[in-house]
Amino acid sequence: MKQVLSEVPSLDAVRAAVENLPIGTSCHSDSLKLVRSGALASFGKPGVAYQVVRGVSSVCPGMQHSWVVIGDPLGVGPAVIVDVSRPTYRPEEPQRVWVGEYLRDYSNYLPRGVWLSQDGTRRCDLFEFGRIEPSCAEGDSDVHAMAFPPTLPDAVFLLDLMESKRFSRFDWGRMFSQLPMTGWEAGSPGYAVVGDILEAAAKDPRLEALIPIDHLGHVTDLNPDRLYW
Repeated sequence: MKQVLSEVPSLDAVRAAVENLPIGTSCHSDSLKLVRSGALASFGKPGVAYQVVRGVSSVCPGMQHSWVVIGDPLGVGPAVIVDVSRPTYRPEEPQRVWVGEYLRDYSNYLPRGVWLSQDGTRRCDLFEFGRIEPSCAEGDSDVHAMAFPPTLPDAVFLLDLMESKRFSRFDWGRMFSQLPMTGWEAGSPGYAVVGDILEAAAKDPRLEALIPIDHLGHVTDLNPDRLYW
């Protein structure tokens, strides 16, 4: 189950921890190097207290970007961002590792798995976003039941609510890629529900390939391809 810190260190404490670190030139590999270096070890364990997050950023418009987050990867709960390569893209800024926070509208850093409202001013969670309508009738040959159902009662309840027993692989793919990864909690902490569903689907070879790798990296403990810690 994905654990998320309920409290994060102050910005000043994080700045002190990284003040002597070199600036990175490759956003993902240098972020991963920071996570594995031990420089953040006083804040907890990699994969629990902090990890690499991927998405888009105003730091380098039009490009994929990676950064480190201490706390909640998707910024629903407390989070501190550490961007080792930001000075490379922003030579006009102080040439040191950048430490900051997600803006309320995510206009500075937008992680994969966070969907914004149409006007771009706020995060859009699962239940206000909509649902995937099953494309099959029950008993259809195209129906693909999850080979390894999730274990949490809230996760089972949510899949029943979505009528997932009528999902085809196409429907599963739409659910994994077109729904936000936030707002699935239904009373469970952090990303327990969505993580339980994705981890169960990842055990099914016919469904695993349909899950965006960053969703697995951000809301589960699987750390696919060791890209996140």
